[in-house]
Amino acid sequence: MNLKNELENKLTKKEFSELKTSFDILGSKEKAVAIIEIPDELKKKEKMIAKTLMKVHKNVKSVLKKESPRTGVYRLRKYKLLAGDKDVEIIHKENGCRFILNPKKTYFSVREGNERLIIAEKVKKGEKILVMFAGIAPYSVVIAKKKNGDKI
Repeated sequence: MNLKNELENKLTKKEFSELKTSFDILGSKEKAVAIIEIPDELKKKEKMIAKTLMKVHKNVKSVLKKESPRTGVYRLRKYKLLAGDKDVEIIHKENGCRFILNPKKTYFSVREGNERLIIAEKVKKGEKILVMFAGIAPYSVVIAKKKNGDKI
């Protein structure tokens, strides 16, 4: 079961062609938040799409719709809750680290997880690293974990 298959018979062919099929899931098996984009053409079906996503991904307890680009000093985005729990604070596990975050309150990109690991593995002892636009500082945490193990 996947989102496209579940929505195929719930949307017209035109609507289905407008559907964005990529989305981010932040969190864990216990509680996750999905972040999706909904084109204006599907605005009337956004709640149904969100509920279908939650049906397909049982760990997703909330679905947020991107309402704006990232802006401001903290690179935050406006979101609209389409379905699920209003409490969107989650624990995201990645590269042996746990991050407690609320996507409405801080910058975090799940798509950079592999890049964070690659960078952490290239850091040499004694190097100083500047991470611009760090958000919740996942690069720093992953680097510290890789270089210091369980000492952090």
